[in-house]
Amino acid sequence: MNALLISLQDNLEIGGLKYLHYNLLENNHNSYLLFSPGFVPGPKKAPGLKKFITGVDPAFIGISLMSHEFKKAAELTEYLKKEISGVPIIWGGVHPTIYPESCLKYADYVCIGEGDNVILDIAEAVEGRKNIRGLNNLAYVDRGAIKRNLLSPIITDLDRLPEVDRVFKNSFVLTEKGIQGFSKKHLQIYTRYSGRMYNIMTTRGCPFSCTYCCNNFFSQLYHTKIVRRRSADNIISELERNVCRNPEIEYVNFHDDCFIECSEDYLKDFCAKYKKAIGRPFIIRAIPAYINENKIGVLKDSGLAWINMGLQSGSDDILRDVYKRRSLKSDFIAATNIIKKYGIAAIYDVILDNPYEREEDSFETMRIISSTPKPFHLESYSLVTYYGTELYKRAKLDYPEFADKFFDKDFHSFKKKQINKLIKLASIFSPSIMNRLIEMYKIKKNNFRFKVLLSLIYVFGMLVILPVNYIKLIKLSQGKSYIRSLNHLSVFIKIGISRLVNNFRIA
Repeated sequence: MNALLISLQDNLEIGGLKYLHYNLLENNHNSYLLFSPGFVPGPKKAPGLKKFITGVDPAFIGISLMSHEFKKAAELTEYLKKEISGVPIIWGGVHPTIYPESCLKYADYVCIGEGDNVILDIAEAVEGRKNIRGLNNLAYVDRGAIKRNLLSPIITDLDRLPEVDRVFKNSFVLTEKGIQGFSKKHLQIYTRYSGRMYNIMTTRGCPFSCTYCCNNFFSQLYHTKIVRRRSADNIISELERNVCRNPEIEYVNFHDDCFIECSEDYLKDFCAKYKKAIGRPFIIRAIPAYINENKIGVLKDSGLAWINMGLQSGSDDILRDVYKRRSLKSDFIAATNIIKKYGIAAIYDVILDNPYEREEDSFETMRIISSTPKPFHLESYSLVTYYGTELYKRAKLDYPEFADKFFDKDFHSFKKKQINKLIKLASIFSPSIMNRLIEMYKIKKNNFRFKVLLSLIYVFGMLVILPVNYIKLIKLSQGKSYIRSLNHLSVFIKIGISRLVNNFRIA
Protein backbone atom coordinates (compact mmCIF):
# COMPACT_ATOMS: atom_id res chain seq x y z
CA MET A 1 0.00 0.00 0.00
CA ASN A 2 1.36 3.39 -1.04
CA ALA A 3 0.23 6.74 0.39
CA LEU A 4 0.89 10.14 -1.14
CA LEU A 5 0.92 13.27 1.01
CA ILE A 6 1.03 16.67 -0.69
CA SER A 7 2.06 20.04 0.77
CA LEU A 8 1.01 23.25 -1.00
CA GLN A 9 3.15 25.57 1.12
CA ASP A 10 5.65 27.81 -0.67
CA ASN A 11 8.07 27.14 2.19
CA LEU A 12 9.42 23.57 2.35
CA GLU A 13 10.01 23.78 6.10
CA ILE A 14 6.57 22.35 6.88
CA GLY A 15 5.29 21.41 10.31
CA GLY A 16 2.71 18.70 10.87
CA LEU A 17 2.75 16.88 7.51
CA LYS A 18 6.31 15.65 7.92
CA TYR A 19 5.31 13.87 11.15
CA LEU A 20 2.40 12.13 9.41
CA HIS A 21 4.78 11.04 6.64
CA TYR A 22 7.30 9.61 9.10
CA ASN A 23 4.54 8.06 11.19
CA LEU A 24 3.52 6.04 8.14
CA LEU A 25 7.12 5.08 7.32
CA GLU A 26 7.89 3.98 10.87
CA ASN A 27 4.79 1.80 10.93
CA ASN A 28 5.79 -0.05 7.75
CA HIS A 29 3.56 1.87 5.33
CA ASN A 30 5.10 3.15 2.13
CA SER A 31 4.56 6.93 2.14
CA TYR A 32 5.59 9.51 -0.45
CA LEU A 33 5.75 13.23 0.35
CA LEU A 34 5.36 15.72 -2.50
CA PHE A 35 6.05 19.44 -2.16
CA SER A 36 4.34 21.60 -4.77
CA PRO A 37 5.20 25.25 -4.08
CA GLY A 38 3.27 27.58 -6.33
CA PHE A 39 1.25 24.78 -7.98
CA VAL A 40 -0.94 25.87 -10.89
CA PRO A 41 -2.83 23.12 -12.74
CA GLY A 42 -2.28 22.28 -16.38
CA PRO A 43 0.29 20.21 -18.27
CA LYS A 44 2.72 23.12 -18.65
CA LYS A 45 2.50 24.25 -15.03
CA ALA A 46 2.64 20.77 -13.44
CA PRO A 47 5.19 18.91 -15.57
CA GLY A 48 5.38 15.22 -14.82
CA LEU A 49 2.73 15.27 -12.10
CA LYS A 50 0.37 12.75 -13.68
CA LYS A 51 3.24 10.41 -14.54
CA PHE A 52 4.67 10.70 -11.03
CA ILE A 53 1.38 9.92 -9.29
CA THR A 54 0.63 7.05 -11.66
CA GLY A 55 4.05 5.65 -10.82
CA VAL A 56 3.45 5.97 -7.08
CA ASP A 57 0.02 4.34 -7.51
CA PRO A 58 -1.29 5.65 -4.15
CA ALA A 59 -4.15 3.99 -2.30
CA PHE A 60 -5.07 7.44 -0.98
CA ILE A 61 -3.86 11.03 -1.34
CA GLY A 62 -3.65 13.47 1.56
CA ILE A 63 -3.45 17.23 0.97
CA SER A 64 -2.54 19.63 3.79
CA LEU A 65 -3.65 23.27 3.59
CA MET A 66 -4.37 26.52 5.33
CA SER A 67 -7.11 28.98 4.37
CA HIS A 68 -4.99 31.00 1.93
CA GLU A 69 -4.09 27.75 0.11
CA PHE A 70 -7.73 26.72 -0.35
CA LYS A 71 -8.00 27.71 -4.02
CA LYS A 72 -4.77 25.92 -4.90
CA ALA A 73 -6.00 22.81 -3.10
CA ALA A 74 -9.33 22.96 -4.93
CA GLU A 75 -7.60 23.32 -8.31
CA LEU A 76 -5.17 20.51 -7.53
CA THR A 77 -7.97 18.20 -6.41
CA GLU A 78 -10.01 18.89 -9.53
CA TYR A 79 -6.92 18.18 -11.63
CA LEU A 80 -6.23 14.90 -9.80
CA LYS A 81 -9.81 13.68 -10.09
CA LYS A 82 -9.79 14.42 -13.79
CA GLU A 83 -6.43 12.79 -14.51
CA ILE A 84 -6.33 10.02 -11.88
CA SER A 85 -9.71 8.60 -10.97
CA GLY A 86 -10.67 6.22 -8.21
CA VAL A 87 -8.15 7.40 -5.57
CA PRO A 88 -9.74 8.88 -2.41
CA ILE A 89 -8.50 12.39 -1.65
CA ILE A 90 -8.37 13.51 1.98
CA TRP A 91 -7.82 17.09 3.04
CA GLY A 92 -6.34 17.96 6.42
CA GLY A 93 -4.75 20.85 8.28
CA VAL A 94 -5.99 24.07 9.83
CA HIS A 95 -8.56 25.12 7.23
CA PRO A 96 -10.27 21.72 6.79
CA THR A 97 -10.52 21.49 10.56
CA ILE A 98 -12.21 24.86 11.02
CA TYR A 99 -14.32 24.83 7.86
CA PRO A 100 -14.88 21.25 6.61
CA GLU A 101 -18.08 22.24 4.78
CA SER A 102 -16.11 24.29 2.24
CA CYS A 103 -13.59 21.48 1.69
CA LEU A 104 -16.06 18.65 1.10
CA LYS A 105 -17.18 20.33 -2.11
CA TYR A 106 -13.86 19.03 -3.49
CA ALA A 107 -12.31 16.43 -1.19
CA ASP A 108 -13.77 12.97 -0.59
CA TYR A 109 -12.91 13.18 3.10
CA VAL A 110 -11.71 15.79 5.57
CA CYS A 111 -9.53 15.04 8.59
CA ILE A 112 -10.61 17.23 11.52
CA GLY A 113 -8.05 18.00 14.21
CA GLU A 114 -4.74 16.22 14.71
CA GLY A 115 -4.05 13.50 12.18
CA ASP A 116 -1.25 11.54 13.85
CA ASN A 117 -3.46 8.59 14.80
CA VAL A 118 -6.03 8.73 12.01
CA ILE A 119 -3.36 8.59 9.28
CA LEU A 120 -2.36 5.14 10.55
CA ASP A 121 -5.99 4.07 10.86
CA ILE A 122 -6.61 5.10 7.25
CA ALA A 123 -3.52 3.26 6.00
CA GLU A 124 -4.42 0.06 7.85
CA ALA A 125 -8.04 0.19 6.69
CA VAL A 126 -7.11 0.80 3.06
CA GLU A 127 -4.47 -1.91 3.20
CA GLY A 128 -7.07 -4.32 4.57
CA ARG A 129 -9.58 -3.21 1.90
CA LYS A 130 -11.94 -1.89 4.59
CA ASN A 131 -14.22 1.14 4.44
CA ILE A 132 -12.70 4.19 6.12
CA ARG A 133 -16.00 5.99 6.74
CA GLY A 134 -16.23 4.90 10.36
CA LEU A 135 -12.79 6.18 11.38
CA ASN A 136 -12.47 8.88 14.03
CA ASN A 137 -11.75 12.48 12.97
CA LEU A 138 -13.10 12.01 9.44
CA ALA A 139 -15.92 14.00 7.86
CA TYR A 140 -17.57 13.18 4.55
CA VAL A 141 -20.77 13.68 2.55
CA ASP A 142 -23.40 10.95 2.71
CA ARG A 143 -26.62 11.35 0.72
CA GLY A 144 -26.19 15.09 0.57
CA ALA A 145 -25.54 15.52 4.30
CA ILE A 146 -22.17 16.04 6.03
CA LYS A 147 -21.30 13.31 8.52
CA ARG A 148 -18.70 14.06 11.20
CA ASN A 149 -17.19 11.19 13.16
CA LEU A 150 -16.02 11.35 16.76
CA LEU A 151 -12.69 12.98 17.57
CA SER A 152 -9.83 10.93 18.95
CA PRO A 153 -8.22 12.44 22.06
CA ILE A 154 -5.22 14.68 21.39
CA ILE A 155 -1.78 13.18 21.83
CA THR A 156 -0.46 14.13 25.26
CA ASP A 157 2.99 12.52 25.01
CA LEU A 158 4.76 14.33 22.16
CA ASP A 159 7.85 12.17 22.62
CA ARG A 160 5.83 9.45 20.86
CA LEU A 161 6.08 11.36 17.60
CA PRO A 162 8.62 9.95 15.12
CA GLU A 163 12.01 11.53 14.62
CA VAL A 164 12.30 13.26 11.26
CA ASP A 165 15.27 13.92 8.98
CA ARG A 166 16.64 17.18 7.65
CA VAL A 167 16.17 15.90 4.08
CA PHE A 168 12.97 13.91 4.25
CA LYS A 169 12.94 10.30 3.04
CA ASN A 170 10.76 9.38 0.05
CA SER A 171 10.20 13.07 -0.69
CA PHE A 172 9.94 15.00 -3.94
CA VAL A 173 9.51 18.58 -5.18
CA LEU A 174 7.35 19.75 -8.08
CA THR A 175 9.45 22.37 -9.88
CA GLU A 176 9.20 24.15 -13.23
CA LYS A 177 11.51 21.50 -14.64
CA GLY A 178 9.43 18.61 -13.37
CA ILE A 179 9.43 16.48 -10.25
CA GLN A 180 12.79 16.08 -8.55
CA GLY A 181 13.99 14.12 -5.55
CA PHE A 182 14.08 16.30 -2.43
CA SER A 183 17.59 17.52 -1.64
CA LYS A 184 19.44 20.28 0.18
CA LYS A 185 19.41 22.43 -2.95
CA HIS A 186 15.63 22.65 -2.66
CA LEU A 187 15.99 23.89 0.92
CA GLN A 188 18.22 26.66 -0.42
CA ILE A 189 15.62 27.68 -3.01
CA TYR A 190 12.29 27.14 -1.26
CA THR A 191 12.91 28.18 2.35
CA ARG A 192 12.94 31.63 3.91
CA TYR A 193 16.51 31.41 5.17
CA SER A 194 18.05 29.55 2.22
CA GLY A 195 18.50 26.30 4.12
CA ARG A 196 20.73 27.87 6.79
CA MET A 197 18.18 27.54 9.58
CA TYR A 198 16.55 24.49 11.17
CA ASN A 199 12.89 24.86 12.16
CA ILE A 200 11.54 22.81 15.04
CA MET A 201 8.34 22.65 17.09
CA THR A 202 8.78 21.57 20.70
CA THR A 203 5.18 22.13 21.82
CA ARG A 204 1.61 21.93 20.62
CA GLY A 205 -0.98 24.42 21.73
CA CYS A 206 -0.89 27.94 23.09
CA PRO A 207 -1.62 29.25 26.61
CA PHE A 208 -3.72 32.00 25.02
CA SER A 209 -6.89 31.82 22.97
CA CYS A 210 -6.79 35.14 21.12
CA THR A 211 -9.98 35.70 19.14
CA TYR A 212 -8.19 36.05 15.77
CA CYS A 213 -6.06 32.90 16.03
CA CYS A 214 -6.73 29.30 14.98
CA ASN A 215 -5.82 28.29 18.54
CA ASN A 216 -9.07 30.02 19.51
CA PHE A 217 -10.95 27.39 17.48
CA PHE A 218 -8.77 24.45 18.59
CA SER A 219 -9.31 25.24 22.28
CA GLN A 220 -13.06 25.03 21.63
CA LEU A 221 -12.72 21.87 19.52
CA TYR A 222 -10.78 19.94 22.15
CA HIS A 223 -12.14 21.82 25.22
CA THR A 224 -8.64 22.53 26.49
CA LYS A 225 -5.89 25.14 26.28
CA ILE A 226 -3.24 22.81 27.63
CA VAL A 227 0.23 23.24 26.13
CA ARG A 228 1.89 19.89 25.45
CA ARG A 229 5.67 19.87 25.52
CA ARG A 230 8.37 17.48 24.36
CA SER A 231 11.03 16.44 26.86
CA ALA A 232 14.39 18.17 26.72
CA ASP A 233 16.15 14.92 25.76
CA ASN A 234 13.71 14.32 22.90
CA ILE A 235 14.32 17.81 21.47
CA ILE A 236 18.10 17.49 21.80
CA SER A 237 17.97 14.11 20.04
CA GLU A 238 16.27 15.66 16.97
CA LEU A 239 18.69 18.58 16.93
CA GLU A 240 21.75 16.32 17.22
CA ARG A 241 20.41 14.30 14.30
CA ASN A 242 19.59 17.21 12.02
CA VAL A 243 21.68 20.20 13.10
CA CYS A 244 24.98 18.81 14.32
CA ARG A 245 25.30 16.64 11.21
CA ASN A 246 24.66 19.59 8.89
CA PRO A 247 27.35 22.26 9.35
CA GLU A 248 25.60 24.65 6.92
CA ILE A 249 22.86 25.21 9.54
CA GLU A 250 23.74 28.35 11.49
CA TYR A 251 20.55 28.88 13.52
CA VAL A 252 17.86 26.84 15.23
CA ASN A 253 14.41 28.38 14.89
CA PHE A 254 11.95 27.33 17.60
CA HIS A 255 8.51 27.80 16.04
CA ASP A 256 6.42 27.39 19.19
CA ASP A 257 3.71 29.96 19.93
CA CYS A 258 5.39 30.65 23.27
CA PHE A 259 8.63 28.78 23.85
CA ILE A 260 9.01 30.04 27.42
CA GLU A 261 5.59 28.90 28.66
CA CYS A 262 7.27 26.37 30.94
CA SER A 263 8.76 26.06 34.40
CA GLU A 264 12.15 27.64 35.10
CA ASP A 265 13.48 24.21 36.11
CA TYR A 266 12.54 22.75 32.71
CA LEU A 267 14.09 25.73 30.93
CA LYS A 268 17.36 25.49 32.89
CA ASP A 269 17.61 21.77 32.17
CA PHE A 270 16.94 22.24 28.45
CA CYS A 271 19.31 25.19 28.07
CA ALA A 272 22.17 23.38 29.80
CA LYS A 273 21.75 20.40 27.47
CA TYR A 274 21.34 22.60 24.40
CA LYS A 275 24.46 24.63 25.16
CA LYS A 276 26.55 21.49 25.62
CA ALA A 277 25.21 19.37 22.74
CA ILE A 278 24.12 21.87 20.06
CA GLY A 279 25.70 25.26 20.70
CA ARG A 280 24.13 27.09 17.76
CA PRO A 281 22.48 30.51 18.18
CA PHE A 282 18.70 30.24 18.20
CA ILE A 283 15.43 32.13 17.75
CA ILE A 284 12.28 31.87 19.87
CA ARG A 285 8.76 33.27 19.91
CA ALA A 286 7.29 34.49 23.17
CA ILE A 287 4.28 36.23 24.70
CA PRO A 288 5.24 39.36 26.68
CA ALA A 289 3.42 38.26 29.84
CA TYR A 290 5.70 35.18 30.13
CA ILE A 291 8.99 37.04 29.90
CA ASN A 292 11.08 37.59 33.02
CA GLU A 293 14.76 38.18 33.72
CA ASN A 294 15.43 34.67 35.02
CA LYS A 295 14.20 32.99 31.85
CA ILE A 296 15.78 35.46 29.43
CA GLY A 297 19.10 35.28 31.30
CA VAL A 298 19.22 31.48 31.04
CA LEU A 299 18.22 31.56 27.37
CA LYS A 300 20.79 34.24 26.53
CA ASP A 301 23.57 32.23 28.17
CA SER A 302 22.70 29.18 26.04
CA GLY A 303 22.62 31.03 22.72
CA LEU A 304 19.40 33.04 22.36
CA ALA A 305 20.11 35.53 19.56
CA TRP A 306 16.64 36.61 18.34
CA ILE A 307 13.22 36.86 19.90
CA ASN A 308 9.89 37.37 18.13
CA MET A 309 7.13 38.87 20.29
CA GLY A 310 3.69 40.30 19.65
CA LEU A 311 2.35 43.68 20.75
CA GLN A 312 -0.55 43.41 18.24
CA SER A 313 -2.02 46.75 19.39
CA GLY A 314 -0.95 49.59 21.66
CA SER A 315 -4.53 49.93 22.88
CA ASP A 316 -5.51 47.94 25.95
CA ASP A 317 -9.14 48.30 24.87
CA ILE A 318 -8.39 46.42 21.65
CA LEU A 319 -6.20 43.84 23.38
CA ARG A 320 -8.77 43.16 26.11
CA ASP A 321 -12.12 43.60 24.41
CA VAL A 322 -11.49 42.68 20.76
CA TYR A 323 -8.57 40.24 20.83
CA LYS A 324 -9.23 39.00 24.41
CA ARG A 325 -5.50 38.78 24.83
CA ARG A 326 -4.19 38.41 28.37
CA SER A 327 -1.03 40.36 27.65
CA LEU A 328 -1.41 44.13 27.77
CA LYS A 329 0.83 47.01 26.74
CA SER A 330 2.38 47.20 30.22
CA ASP A 331 3.55 43.59 29.79
CA PHE A 332 5.01 44.46 26.40
CA ILE A 333 6.88 47.49 27.74
CA ALA A 334 8.35 45.50 30.62
CA ALA A 335 9.37 42.66 28.30
CA THR A 336 11.09 44.97 25.79
CA ASN A 337 13.19 46.52 28.55
CA ILE A 338 14.39 43.06 29.62
CA ILE A 339 15.16 42.12 26.01
CA LYS A 340 17.13 45.36 25.58
CA LYS A 341 19.04 44.75 28.80
CA TYR A 342 20.24 41.34 27.64
CA GLY A 343 21.21 42.52 24.15
CA ILE A 344 18.86 40.30 22.16
CA ALA A 345 17.80 41.17 18.61
CA ALA A 346 14.01 41.59 18.55
CA ILE A 347 11.17 41.37 16.07
CA TYR A 348 7.87 42.78 17.34
CA ASP A 349 4.49 42.13 15.71
CA VAL A 350 1.53 44.45 15.21
CA ILE A 351 -1.82 43.81 13.55
CA LEU A 352 -3.05 46.45 11.11
CA ASP A 353 -6.31 47.02 9.20
CA ASN A 354 -8.52 46.19 12.16
CA PRO A 355 -11.99 47.70 11.55
CA TYR A 356 -12.59 47.88 15.32
CA GLU A 357 -9.61 50.16 15.90
CA ARG A 358 -10.24 53.90 16.12
CA GLU A 359 -7.59 56.43 15.16
CA GLU A 360 -6.83 57.04 18.82
CA ASP A 361 -6.07 53.32 19.25
CA SER A 362 -3.63 53.57 16.35
CA PHE A 363 -2.01 56.68 17.85
CA GLU A 364 -1.48 54.74 21.07
CA THR A 365 0.18 51.95 19.06
CA MET A 366 2.50 54.54 17.49
CA ARG A 367 3.43 55.97 20.87
CA ILE A 368 4.23 52.55 22.35
CA ILE A 369 6.29 51.50 19.32
CA SER A 370 8.24 54.77 19.07
CA SER A 371 9.16 54.58 22.78
CA THR A 372 10.26 50.92 22.54
CA PRO A 373 14.06 50.50 22.93
CA LYS A 374 15.73 50.43 19.52
CA PRO A 375 16.85 48.82 17.30
CA PHE A 376 14.14 46.28 16.57
CA HIS A 377 12.22 45.18 13.51
CA LEU A 378 8.48 45.78 13.31
CA GLU A 379 6.60 42.98 11.55
CA SER A 380 3.21 44.20 10.37
CA TYR A 381 0.32 41.89 9.59
CA SER A 382 -3.05 42.71 8.09
CA LEU A 383 -5.90 41.35 10.18
CA VAL A 384 -7.59 38.28 8.71
CA THR A 385 -10.70 36.98 10.45
CA TYR A 386 -10.41 33.25 9.85
CA TYR A 387 -13.58 31.21 9.65
CA GLY A 388 -14.53 29.54 12.92
CA THR A 389 -12.65 31.93 15.21
CA GLU A 390 -14.44 34.08 17.75
CA LEU A 391 -13.43 37.28 15.94
CA TYR A 392 -14.82 35.95 12.65
CA LYS A 393 -18.21 35.37 14.24
CA ARG A 394 -18.20 38.90 15.66
CA ALA A 395 -16.98 40.55 12.42
CA LYS A 396 -19.49 38.55 10.38
CA LEU A 397 -22.23 40.51 12.19
CA ASP A 398 -20.47 43.89 12.27
CA TYR A 399 -18.37 43.90 9.07
CA PRO A 400 -19.55 40.98 6.89
CA GLU A 401 -17.64 42.00 3.78
CA PHE A 402 -14.40 42.29 5.76
CA ALA A 403 -14.99 39.00 7.59
CA ASP A 404 -15.28 36.85 4.47
CA LYS A 405 -11.94 37.79 2.88
CA PHE A 406 -10.02 34.96 4.54
CA PHE A 407 -9.80 32.88 1.33
CA ASP A 408 -8.05 35.56 -0.70
CA LYS A 409 -6.38 37.91 1.75
CA ASP A 410 -2.62 37.76 2.26
CA PHE A 411 -1.94 38.73 5.87
CA HIS A 412 1.52 40.01 4.88
CA SER A 413 -0.02 42.74 2.69
CA PHE A 414 -1.37 45.62 4.75
CA LYS A 415 -3.15 48.63 3.30
CA LYS A 416 -0.76 51.48 2.53
CA LYS A 417 -3.01 54.09 4.11
CA GLN A 418 -1.56 56.99 6.07
CA ILE A 419 -2.28 55.56 9.52
CA ASN A 420 -0.41 52.33 8.68
CA LYS A 421 2.55 54.24 7.26
CA LEU A 422 2.77 56.19 10.52
CA ILE A 423 2.74 52.97 12.56
CA LYS A 424 5.60 51.59 10.45
CA LEU A 425 7.57 54.83 10.82
CA ALA A 426 7.15 54.66 14.60
CA SER A 427 9.61 51.76 14.65
CA ILE A 428 12.45 53.94 13.32
CA PHE A 429 11.64 57.42 14.65
CA SER A 430 11.86 58.88 18.15
CA PRO A 431 8.77 59.72 20.26
CA SER A 432 9.27 63.44 19.66
CA ILE A 433 9.27 63.05 15.87
CA MET A 434 6.28 60.71 15.99
CA ASN A 435 4.28 63.07 18.21
CA ARG A 436 4.89 65.83 15.69
CA LEU A 437 3.79 63.60 12.79
CA ILE A 438 0.68 62.54 14.70
CA GLU A 439 -0.30 66.17 15.32
CA MET A 440 0.32 67.03 11.66
CA TYR A 441 -1.84 64.08 10.63
CA LYS A 442 -4.69 65.17 12.89
CA ILE A 443 -4.74 68.61 11.29
CA LYS A 444 -3.70 67.90 7.70
CA LYS A 445 -4.60 64.27 6.90
CA ASN A 446 -6.75 65.38 3.96
CA ASN A 447 -4.18 67.89 2.71
CA PHE A 448 -2.54 66.86 -0.56
CA ARG A 449 0.88 68.28 0.40
CA PHE A 450 0.87 66.40 3.67
CA LYS A 451 0.01 63.16 1.88
CA VAL A 452 2.94 63.67 -0.50
CA LEU A 453 5.28 64.59 2.37
CA LEU A 454 4.26 61.51 4.39
CA SER A 455 4.73 59.26 1.35
CA LEU A 456 8.24 60.66 0.78
CA ILE A 457 9.15 60.19 4.46
CA TYR A 458 7.78 56.63 4.33
CA VAL A 459 9.79 55.73 1.21
CA PHE A 460 12.98 57.18 2.72
CA GLY A 461 12.36 55.43 6.04
CA MET A 462 11.65 52.03 4.49
CA LEU A 463 14.41 52.13 1.87
CA VAL A 464 17.19 53.80 3.87
CA ILE A 465 16.68 53.81 7.63
CA LEU A 466 14.96 50.41 7.91
CA PRO A 467 17.74 48.42 6.16
CA VAL A 468 20.34 50.15 8.34
CA ASN A 469 18.37 49.15 11.44
CA TYR A 470 18.11 45.58 10.14
CA ILE A 471 21.90 45.39 9.79
CA LYS A 472 22.24 46.76 13.34
CA LEU A 473 19.98 43.97 14.54
CA ILE A 474 22.09 41.32 12.83
CA LYS A 475 25.16 42.82 14.49
CA LEU A 476 23.38 42.80 17.87
CA SER A 477 22.45 39.13 17.39
CA GLN A 478 26.15 38.39 16.88
CA GLY A 479 27.34 40.05 20.07
CA LYS A 480 28.18 43.26 18.13
CA SER A 481 30.94 41.44 16.26
CA TYR A 482 31.49 42.85 12.75
CA ILE A 483 33.16 39.66 11.50
CA ARG A 484 30.40 37.31 12.72
CA SER A 485 27.78 39.74 11.41
CA LEU A 486 29.28 39.63 7.93
CA ASN A 487 29.44 35.82 8.09
CA HIS A 488 25.74 35.63 9.01
CA LEU A 489 24.52 38.37 6.69
CA SER A 490 23.67 35.89 3.93
CA VAL A 491 21.31 34.01 6.26
CA PHE A 492 19.04 37.02 6.56
CA ILE A 493 19.29 38.62 3.09
CA LYS A 494 16.42 36.62 1.55
CA ILE A 495 13.93 37.22 4.37
CA GLY A 496 15.15 40.82 4.72
CA ILE A 497 14.35 41.56 1.08
CA SER A 498 10.96 39.90 1.49
CA ARG A 499 10.19 42.10 4.49
CA LEU A 500 11.30 45.19 2.60
CA VAL A 501 9.04 44.35 -0.35
CA ASN A 502 6.05 43.81 1.97
CA ASN A 503 6.26 47.47 2.98
CA PHE A 504 5.31 48.45 -0.58
CA ARG A 505 3.06 45.62 -1.72
CA ILE A 506 -0.46 46.67 -2.68
CA ALA A 507 -3.00 45.00 -0.40
